[in-house]
Amino acid sequence: MKLKKLFLVEIVFLLLISCSTTSSVSQSSALTPLESKDETLSALINAYNLNPDDKSTSYNLAFALASEKKFDKALKIIDEALSLHPQIVRFYTLKAYILKELFQYNEYEKTYEKLLEIDSAHSAVALELMNHYQNMFRYSDAKRMASLVLKYDKDNQDAKDILFKDDSSLNSLSQIKEDSKSNYTYSIPTIPDLSTITFEPLPLTNR
Repeated sequence: MKLKKLFLVEIVFLLLISCSTTSSVSQSSALTPLESKDETLSALINAYNLNPDDKSTSYNLAFALASEKKFDKALKIIDEALSLHPQIVRFYTLKAYILKELFQYNEYEKTYEKLLEIDSAHSAVALELMNHYQNMFRYSDAKRMASLVLKYDKDNQDAKDILFKDDSSLNSLSQIKEDSKSNYTYSIPTIPDLSTITFEPLPLTNR
């Protein structure tokens, strides 16, 4: 729900910057809900066509396409955006979400592993991969992710259960919690219902 709200407030930013050249969205209507999903998608596509290099425009259109199950088109936009903005975490999280929906687990794993190379402090990503690897019976990979989870979340019991087998091992765990270099908190993406969109302006951050 939190990410849904974030997406909704981000989406208006690209509409606002394109309102001077996009006839379907005027400045007077940019802060009100659009009438339909088709109108919303049309506005997003127009904004993207005007400025395909903009990270907010690319992200929001890809998100909207994913919400309509147009995964191939969404992935194409995400990959193009990542070639220009390879450090933007949200492109990786959205891509991983789509790949998991498509049961493309190998690419899903690569996407999240790449994200963790960029920012290892995303313990929620490590936690998701930990559970995924455990479900795939890849226990060495699950333990590797559990170690990363505990680096930033020393009290995570699920990670402890995977990494340690007895209390003596647990007692050897360092009690010093390493702080992330970033205050960003990751939430797994959820796809919204575009018909419920209400616009309030806020640009996409560098995360």
